[in-house]
Amino acid sequence: MITLQQNRKILFGFGASDSVGAETARLGDRALVVTGRTAMRKTGILERVQESLSRAGVSVTIFDRVESDPSLDTVAAGVVAARSARCNVVVALGGGSALDTGKAVGGLILQPESLQTYFAGKAKMTAPGLPIIALPTTAGTGAEATMNAVLSDPRAGVKRSLRSEILLPSVALVDPGLTMQLPREPTVWSGMDALTQAMECYLTRAAHPVSDALSLQSAALLYRALPAVAEDGTDRDAREKMMLGSTMAGMAFSNAALGAAHGLSHPLGAHLRLAHGFLCGVQLPEILELNKDSGFRDHAGRTTAEKLDTLGSALGFSSGDSLVEGIRALRAKVGLPSSLAAHGLKPELFRTIAAECRSGSMTNNPRELSDDDIVRFLGKLA
Repeated sequence: MITLQQNRKILFGFGASDSVGAETARLGDRALVVTGRTAMRKTGILERVQESLSRAGVSVTIFDRVESDPSLDTVAAGVVAARSARCNVVVALGGGSALDTGKAVGGLILQPESLQTYFAGKAKMTAPGLPIIALPTTAGTGAEATMNAVLSDPRAGVKRSLRSEILLPSVALVDPGLTMQLPREPTVWSGMDALTQAMECYLTRAAHPVSDALSLQSAALLYRALPAVAEDGTDRDAREKMMLGSTMAGMAFSNAALGAAHGLSHPLGAHLRLAHGFLCGVQLPEILELNKDSGFRDHAGRTTAEKLDTLGSALGFSSGDSLVEGIRALRAKVGLPSSLAAHGLKPELFRTIAAECRSGSMTNNPRELSDDDIVRFLGKLA
C-alpha cells in the first residue's frame, strides 16, 4: 500500500517568493515570520517578504532567533511569540533550520502536551496546527515538502526528528533566486544533503514506484548541477536545477524514507558539532558501497546492487561500482574530506553513536546494521 502526502500547493521558479503576501493572506492575517538571526536581513530577503505581506494586509511578527541545529528552547520561544501576537499563520523563511523551526512552531502551538513530550515520542500531535508557508533559501533539506522537523536538545546531547503530517507546509514557495547569494560552503553542504537524500531514498526499504521516479530524477539533477554551482554561485541554470532537485528529493523521502547516512548524521552532528549536509556528503559514497550487497529486494524484486546500477546509469556511469567512485570524486571536487578524524571522531564515541542512531532512517536502510557493523563503519571514517 502506498500513501502519498504532499503540500496543497508548490509554486516553483524564479520569482515564486513574490507571491508570499497573496498566498499567506488566503490562510491568515497575522503571520509569525520565523527566520535566522542575520542572513535574511543582510541579503534583503526578509525586507522583501515583509513588504509583500504588508501589501497583502497581513500583520507581521518577526521571530529571528533560529540557530543552526535549532534547539527545543528556540521552538518553545517561537510558540510563545506566536501565541502572544495571536498569530494564525506561520511563514518559515531560510534554510532547513528556519523551516524546521517554523514547522515545529506551527504544529505545536495548539497541542495539549509539552514539546518535550512530542520530541521524546511519548505522544502524537493530534490537534490541528497553524497553516505554514515555507520559503527555502537553500537547495538542500527539502524541508518545504516534508512532514518532519529536525530539532536538538543540547542538554541531553540529542538530535532527532519531530514527525507528523501536521508539520507539512500548506504552501511551498520554491524560488531559486533566494539561493543566489548563498556562500559556497552552505551551497555545497546543503547540496550534498539533497543528493544523499535522493540516493538513499531510491535505495531504501520503503521505496515505491512514485518515490523511485522522484528520487532518480532528483539525483540526476543534483549530481550534474552541484559541481557547476560550487564553481559559480551565480549560475542561474545550476541554481534552478539544484532547487528543483532538492524539492523533489524532499517529496520523495517524505513519502518513503532515508538510510544510514542520515541515521548516523544526527548523532554525529550532535557530538561533533558539524553541519548535517557536510556529514552526509562525507559518508555518502561509503554508505553506497556498504549497502551494495545488502541482500534486500525492493518492491519490484530488484537487489540493491541492481538499483545502484540503475542509479549509476541515470547519472552517466556504467555500473554501481563506478557510481561509488564518481561520488568519491565529486566529494573531493567540492572540497569535502573522506575522513572525520580531523573533526573529532574518535573510537571512544563509536558505541555511543551506534546506540543513538537507531531512527527510522536506520530501520529502512537496505542493509541491516548491527552495532558492531556501525562501529566498523565509523572506524573507516576516523
